Amino acid sequence: MYRPVYLILLSLLAIGYMAKAQDPDSVRTRKHRLALYLGAGPSLYFNNLQVSRDRIDPWNYSLTARFMWEPEHFLSLGLETGYYRLYSANFPQGTGGPTRIVKTAVPVSLVTSIRFLRGGYANVSIGQTCLTSRTEGAATGETATSGWSLADFGISAGYRYRVINRISIGIEAKSFYSSKYQDGNVAILAMVSYQF
Repeated sequence: MYRPVYLILLSLLAIGYMAKAQDPDSVRTRKHRLALYLGAGPSLYFNNLQVSRDRIDPWNYSLTARFMWEPEHFLSLGLETGYYRLYSANFPQGTGGPTRIVKTAVPVSLVTSIRFLRGGYANVSIGQTCLTSRTEGAATGETATSGWSLADFGISAGYRYRVINRISIGIEAKSFYSSKYQDGNVAILAMVSYQF
């Protein structure tokens, strides 16, 4: 006798729950997301120098930061900057010239990112770079020169894994090319991101 009443009540509860799930006001979906990505890791300089090629230490480090707008689609847009130590060179003392040269790059780029598979992504960036050369020497002291390279680009691919609600960690392979002096490097970066 009570079984039909229970079935009717259970059916009404199920219908009410499904109707609430279909109500657009009951589910808060975000139209877009902003995310900050930070990365650091070792880099290798593509040595294209003709003079003192054997004095170049191509192993250095790269730091990167990206601020991205990530809508629900697979394509994201943003800005990227960083600090890439391209190379350092050491020379013997007593030559009258510098004993150490360090070349760095600070890019300011527009970046487009595409998501694929689960957690995988690829980026393409294009923009300008401030290139700085710093020299040290007993006779010359410490000097720094800088200039802008106007047509530089980078490509990267990586994988990220969500640790908790808004924080992800990952790894990224990144290649950078500066057109002014044809400098380039490749880096392996440990990445952390925060979505807000």
